[in-house]
Amino acid sequence: MSYRMPAEWEPQDCIWFAWPTNRDLWPGNRVNVLDNFTKLLITISQYTLVNLLCPEEDMKFAHKILKRHGAKYHQITFIDIETDDVWCRDFGPIFVKNDKDEQSILNWQFNAWGGKFPYELDNLANDDIASVVDLPKIDLDVILEGGAIDVNGKGLLLTTEDVLLNDNRNQGMTKEKYEELFKKYLGVDKTIWLKKGLYNDDTDGHIDNIARFITEDTVLMAVDTDESSPNFSLLQENLETVKQFSKEHDLSLNVIEIPLPDVVTYKDEPLPVSHLNFLMTNELIIVPIFESSTDKKVLNIFRKIFPTKTVQGFDCRDFVQEGGAIHCLSQQQPF
Repeated sequence: MSYRMPAEWEPQDCIWFAWPTNRDLWPGNRVNVLDNFTKLLITISQYTLVNLLCPEEDMKFAHKILKRHGAKYHQITFIDIETDDVWCRDFGPIFVKNDKDEQSILNWQFNAWGGKFPYELDNLANDDIASVVDLPKIDLDVILEGGAIDVNGKGLLLTTEDVLLNDNRNQGMTKEKYEELFKKYLGVDKTIWLKKGLYNDDTDGHIDNIARFITEDTVLMAVDTDESSPNFSLLQENLETVKQFSKEHDLSLNVIEIPLPDVVTYKDEPLPVSHLNFLMTNELIIVPIFESSTDKKVLNIFRKIFPTKTVQGFDCRDFVQEGGAIHCLSQQQPF
């Protein structure tokens, strides 16, 4: 049986999220984060159905906040599943289709980006999700986060060496072995291996901050205009890698450069901020903004790229204190 991972722009059934139940996250800023998380759910649910992982003991509180912000409950479904963290992109289900267009859930293993944080509940979540949606589950004894890969749905995949070849995931795993798995379970013929992700990224450098397919032959790529930045040279190298790969494989990939936001710091450390941590839904493109000088320019670029979609910015300065933004928080399920 062969499988294919649909591209994010293909028709979606719903978007999955996990309610922030962990009281240790966002210390001193939890009230703002919960309000902003709720606003994000409501914004997305106006365009696409939302499935929200939330243990029963937190549902009353979550309902209270959602009600305060005017949520319409028929668009948000609560599912009694407990998680360690909120980053549903990474531990949540990756939905694939077989050649009969039937869906399955790929249950890759998750170890919180190399054992950096608790992950036992996150790693079990897909077992319960598969039961809830009544889909077959394919268990794979390989660690892989959803934010570490990006596909065009037509045989191409983007990823980074610093994540997949890191011994804190799958010690001794080779590119060739990954590519065999990608071909079998994701429908990938060619993998574009970039070197590194953003500086100071807890994930070790996820692809969804630096390079994203938006059509089968168009890639958005993060660039840094500040030559003194630790991100400048690595992003330039990534840019050249994609262009060279396209040339060598006669792909004619269209590359659109997206500037990184102005530096955002937390506890005197630069955070891995990127406008590329956006989410594509059926009708809405929701883009991280950071009160940055680049916000307006980037939103205008997105509106030109997606003339038939609603493009909306969403302030992610609170979210990124824990290392992620909109794409990291979400996981789409195709029709």
